[in-house]
Amino acid sequence: MDQPRAARRWFALLVALNVAILLLPSEYIQPTTSQSLWIRSSQIFNHLGMLTAIYLCLDYLHKQQKLAILQLDSFAATVSHELRNPLTSVGLGLAHVLRQQERLSDSQRLALQTASQEASRCQLILGDLLAISRGDPHRQSQTLTSLDPYALVVAMGETLGQSLGLTLKITSPEPGPQRWVVADPMRLRQVLENLIENSAKYSDLQQPVDITIAAAAGEQQLLIQLADRGAKLSSQDCLTMFQPFTRLANASGKPGNGLGLTVVRRLVNGMGGTVSASPRQGGGLVMNLVLLRSAIPPSST
Repeated sequence: MDQPRAARRWFALLVALNVAILLLPSEYIQPTTSQSLWIRSSQIFNHLGMLTAIYLCLDYLHKQQKLAILQLDSFAATVSHELRNPLTSVGLGLAHVLRQQERLSDSQRLALQTASQEASRCQLILGDLLAISRGDPHRQSQTLTSLDPYALVVAMGETLGQSLGLTLKITSPEPGPQRWVVADPMRLRQVLENLIENSAKYSDLQQPVDITIAAAAGEQQLLIQLADRGAKLSSQDCLTMFQPFTRLANASGKPGNGLGLTVVRRLVNGMGGTVSASPRQGGGLVMNLVLLRSAIPPSST
């Protein structure tokens, strides 16, 4: 009886049972059994009272849970809406400055390009947050194409590794069809950035994060695996970390809102793939990102 509806059904059933006993004609009640029947009836009423109390508690908790979820969704929707316009203005301003590249030094141009990319990324994240608050994962639009994730991982290793102080150890097969996948380049970059930033946040920065690109169990699938070294996690932790607004015990004092992995799972599912987590032996986390392989060379798309 973990739902008020189930408690409500049992409540109605016991009420009907007791009413039936009370309305039973007297000729069906033998003198030798009437006393035990009424004792049994009183016991049922006691149980009925206990069930009523349980039902009221479950009903109250259920309403409080729904209220909390509505408040979180309302907050997420408000934040997304209020920040979207300022971010759009920032992006337009950066694009205007970048159009005057001849007046900029190489370092200024690089800094502005990075800022423009991050502004676009923030707009995507806000859109994802708004989609989650509306309970509509299909609002996260994607443009699927054929690509080689190795080049993307290497590029991110150079930029994120330097900014986060993290070393990435990348293992991959030779270039060719075994590395082609179907994905949205911008969304896949968002997924990998989130996973790498999580590793930097919760693992030992003195140890490298192992990124392995290899064939998955299915012949038409490719596995991108990220293994870091950090605190020990349980199998249950690895299941709950993908739920919205969920933060584990090792997240205490760390920045975050518990939405990153929820967005990751929805984006990966939208690309036809899957993402899962498992504890790493000796401490840390293993993230398994499985994507569909592509038969079309990336250069032809």
